Amino acid sequence: MHVFLIILFNFIQSDLDSNVFLIQDNLIRYYDEELQPLEEQVLELPQEIKIDAYTHATINDRFYFFGGKSGQVYSLEGNKVKRIDETIDHRMTINATIFVHHDTIFKYGGYGYWSQRNFMTYFDFVSKEWEVYKKNTSYNPKGRYGGFHFKTEDKIYFFGGARVDENDRLKSIENKEIVSFDFKTKKYSLLGTTTFDLSNWDHLVNSNSYILLKANNFLYKIDLINNKLLTYELPPFLWKTEQRLSHQNSYKNGEFRFVVKDNFDQIEWIKIKEDLLFALPIKTEPFFEPKKDTRFIYILLLAFLLFVLMRYILIKQRKKTVILNEKGVVRNAILHPLNEAQIKVLKIILLKGEISTAELLKIIEKDTLSYVHNIRLKNDFITQLNYELKTIFGFSKEPLELKRGEIDRRIKYLVPKEAFQVLLKKIKVT
Repeated sequence: MHVFLIILFNFIQSDLDSNVFLIQDNLIRYYDEELQPLEEQVLELPQEIKIDAYTHATINDRFYFFGGKSGQVYSLEGNKVKRIDETIDHRMTINATIFVHHDTIFKYGGYGYWSQRNFMTYFDFVSKEWEVYKKNTSYNPKGRYGGFHFKTEDKIYFFGGARVDENDRLKSIENKEIVSFDFKTKKYSLLGTTTFDLSNWDHLVNSNSYILLKANNFLYKIDLINNKLLTYELPPFLWKTEQRLSHQNSYKNGEFRFVVKDNFDQIEWIKIKEDLLFALPIKTEPFFEPKKDTRFIYILLLAFLLFVLMRYILIKQRKKTVILNEKGVVRNAILHPLNEAQIKVLKIILLKGEISTAELLKIIEKDTLSYVHNIRLKNDFITQLNYELKTIFGFSKEPLELKRGEIDRRIKYLVPKEAFQVLLKKIKVT
């Protein structure tokens, strides 16, 4: 019997060696590579447990069982299964997902007291208690109980199962979230949501790159990393798999081992090649709707807001800027038309700060008219230009006035008044 215990310590469910074993009721049945029965080991169990429903693994050369409603941990010592944890019977992690990562037992989710857990704990072999596993992310999944999981070297994925309805805590609703946890970064991530109803899907086995489920005479191969759901016809040899023991199914080197019932409802192992299992494909489709990258949306929104803000500032600046162009004066983004002579006179005033009446007369005089008529035309021009400028800039008085020259008092100049001088500095000529 001691020989078989030594052999047992070398077994891990996901990495079978040359021997195979099956735990059922209070027995460990050993098989050879061809699945022919060898020996049986009778276990002495505590009365309260059904050991074949517990997850099991070898950690540091010792064999452990773990599960239960509160996270009980048992070790195999000889033929005896002994409880080693000191967890109180809180029943807060019913149907939690329990798995091993680098010789550490982890637990995620679980139901208790009308709510589900949304965090991970790990079993501390020193304190014999479950401790919270710290995360490094602000995102918190909604949590779940039941469901499926798929593990790679550094990540684990959780999907399916159920959670409590927040509007009615006596009801359960299906969990649609696909959540991953990265052990390197200690971060949870929401990959997306699935539209498939997984409530009646049964677990078959986890391989190195996918998980197999079955339902309604179909075989489902779920590739979470590449977001693919591949559907196949369910082979007849998988019609009677033993769901209660499905966690003991395994995959190695392109070959599956399944626990099934024979024609007499007796438990047995079968061995199936991978290519035979997937011989009848039906379709391939995405398994989940990926989470939209809100960061990209926020960047677009921010860019749009910056564009609107810059446009607003530009418009405000344009409204503040007064432009004198070949068509007239643009103020508050409105063009006020002026004639060619008025524009030419304003440009000279902007350049020199004044214009003599003689220079002004040269711009507007008409050779066909007498000197007296041209003087009258000049006065009408000044009156009209003042009217236009009063209208454009909202002056109550004429912005331009005639003044005699300081050197030669005989010469008169058209000059801007003080208020208009301030405004002229803001006028841009184009």
